[in-house]
Amino acid sequence: MDGKSELLTGPVAGSAAGGKANSRAGYWKLIQSHLGVLRGCLAGLAAVDLVTLFAFRLHLNLSTSGSLYLLIVVMVALVWGFWEASVTTLVAVSCLNYFFVPPVLTWRVSDPQNWVALAAFEITALTVSRLSTRAQGKATEEARQRAEVEKLYELSRRILYLDRRLTIGPQIVSLIQEIFRTESVALFDAALARLDAAGSGANDLEQLARDAYFQDSALEGADAHTRADVLRLGSRPVGAIAIRGPELGRLAIGPIASLAAIALERARSFEKESRAEAANQTEQLRTAVLDALAHAFKHC
Repeated sequence: MDGKSELLTGPVAGSAAGGKANSRAGYWKLIQSHLGVLRGCLAGLAAVDLVTLFAFRLHLNLSTSGSLYLLIVVMVALVWGFWEASVTTLVAVSCLNYFFVPPVLTWRVSDPQNWVALAAFEITALTVSRLSTRAQGKATEEARQRAEVEKLYELSRRILYLDRRLTIGPQIVSLIQEIFRTESVALFDAALARLDAAGSGANDLEQLARDAYFQDSALEGADAHTRADVLRLGSRPVGAIAIRGPELGRLAIGPIASLAAIALERARSFEKESRAEAANQTEQLRTAVLDALAHAFKHC
């Protein structure tokens, strides 16, 4: 098989193994997500039970008990999320109805005003928990974006200090993995038809990087945390990079690809300058030798 065909096909067995590993990782993350929701719901139910026991023993009225329940809902929304807070809200409304709405210790509501109070509590609790979750998500996203900008700045700064005497590709992938704490990175240099990778399970990333270059477009891998983008100098594609990492944002791979393309171009410029300087020194040495020989022959 020739080199071009090998680039197009790639390591099929490695891709299959990587796909199975990604599938197992996806199932495990799904189980962890469900367990997190279950823990949040159980914590909310436990808090509602404690407040119900406390308020019923002290004979607190409907408004005071509702305020305590609302505080629990807000705390659950801040710590866990909206769906956990929604379950807590439903349980809290049921407890309000059973223990604090006359006639107590029954599910019947005799006064229509109490229906209005329960409905207002439910709507208020859901609205507050939703707004709290949205604000928390926005703050988390802003913090993640600030961290990515800082990492991009660190990458751009350290790219300037790469050892240009060594092969640049392995240095770039190691640097990206170190700064962004990614699971694996693969870099395809089209000019040299060279692939460099770092991290575990990078075989499928190598194929993804090739595909991104030959299709000249950004691609996504088998899971949501695997992405590839094309390295460009102006509008000309010069390679591709594929990255897998749960902490990497969707918009971060574009700037990373741009910095990697600049690093490759700087390395090539340095090589051209080195070759030009070496050729110039060779020419100077040749001229000096010829001048010396001519001078020696002239005085013979």
